[in-house]
Amino acid sequence: MTTALRRELLLCVPGLRGVPGLRHLFRDAADHPGLALLGQALGRGKALPGGEEAAGVYGNAARLCGLAAAAADETAQPLASWSLWGESQETPPPAGGWLRADPVWLEADRDRVVLRDLVSLDAAQARVLVTLLNEHLSAEGLHIEAVSPRRWYLRMQDEQARALQTWPPYRALGQDIHPFMPAGPAGGRWRRLLNEIQMLLHECPVNAARREAGQPPVNSVWFWGGGVSSRAAAGQTQADSRTVALQGVWSDDPVLRGLGRVRGAACAPLPPDAAAWLAHAGAGTHLVFCDAPWLPALRGEPEEWADCLAQWQRDWLAPLLEALKTGDLDALRLYDGGGTGWDLAGWRRPRFWPVRRRAFREWL
Repeated sequence: MTTALRRELLLCVPGLRGVPGLRHLFRDAADHPGLALLGQALGRGKALPGGEEAAGVYGNAARLCGLAAAAADETAQPLASWSLWGESQETPPPAGGWLRADPVWLEADRDRVVLRDLVSLDAAQARVLVTLLNEHLSAEGLHIEAVSPRRWYLRMQDEQARALQTWPPYRALGQDIHPFMPAGPAGGRWRRLLNEIQMLLHECPVNAARREAGQPPVNSVWFWGGGVSSRAAAGQTQADSRTVALQGVWSDDPVLRGLGRVRGAACAPLPPDAAAWLAHAGAGTHLVFCDAPWLPALRGEPEEWADCLAQWQRDWLAPLLEALKTGDLDALRLYDGGGTGWDLAGWRRPRFWPVRRRAFREWL
């Protein structure tokens, strides 16, 4: 049982083992010389009973936060409300349903439309686009708020949120968007709005300037994370009674910080490395969400993925394993975001017998 003097870490690294269903594409890149320690650590780790791959990264993160009811299916959860609560806000957002409406780049590819990427904008470009969209959406009684240039939020009524099913953009990145269009009783309305938004953005001056500069256009938004407000979610979503109190959540993803606030945990941005985390994290159980390898994995960029993962091994895994040996860290559990985990506490114990070393590629 965790005591007040212990410091334990749940380390979640989505993209750790590439992309589910396509891991064979990453095996050659996994021979990167900077990933040898990761293979050894997994070989000495103890497999943990995990979540479900179908639950998705955010569903499994909810499970790690102790929100068992929210872990079954992330598409049914108020991810946008949690995200808004995680945007450096100390109180839940106003009552009602919320959607993320993030700027994205879609591209026609033969007989399908593909979600190519999430688009990073500067503040001026975001203001122009959001103003343009709000002029159109006002007739629908809708309004977009740009909390940051790349994260936009749209407020709905509770009943609208409950009648809509959406998917986080990471599920569709690089794929045909049609299976991931808004669904449910209200899905038709939101698909119509998306068509109107795409036509509106097609000839927008911001996009004309971006094309001229060789930058991807913002030719749509991605609606996702619909659900009731975090205030309601906090009251309705019960923590698993077997879960220890969560002391802190450390992440640059506002959804994770919102999950932490639902659990009453302190929330902070991801530190630059494990040394900084060890210097600031107190006793108790902490969740750290390192997502640097996630985007290159989703984009299907094995070499960049391996480079990001090697840097993560150097900056995070190696110092944390050393902290286990010295007793500066009492427990370390590593999760891949897809429901698989390993207890790495055995790293602190010396081995007196030969152990077959598994290369990291064998774990993909």
